[in-house]
Amino acid sequence: MAWEDPEADIMRRPARDAAVDRLVTKKLISFSYLQVGVIQALAVFFTWLVVLNDYGYPGHILPGRGAFANWGNQVLFCKTTGGQFWRVDAAGNA
Repeated sequence: MAWEDPEADIMRRPARDAAVDRLVTKKLISFSYLQVGVIQALAVFFTWLVVLNDYGYPGHILPGRGAFANWGNQVLFCKTTGGQFWRVDAAGNA
C-alpha cells in the first residue's frame, strides 16, 4: 500500500454493497490456499530437508525411518562439527 497512488475521491465514493460485493471470493481463496499455500508448503519442506542435511541427516536416509514398529530403533549417523560421522543407536550409545 505504500507504493499505491493516492485516491482523490475515496471519501466521496459510496460504500460497497455487502450483498453483492464480497471481500473474500472463490478466486481469492483458490489463489491464497491452493496456489500460494502449496508453494509455501513446498518451500518449507525443502528448507526442512536442507537444515536436516546440514545437521548430518541427508534426505536419502529418511524414508522408512519412522515406520510403525521401527520408531526409534534405527541407527542414525550424526555429523559432528569436525565433519566426522558418529553412529548412534536407539539407546544413545555412540
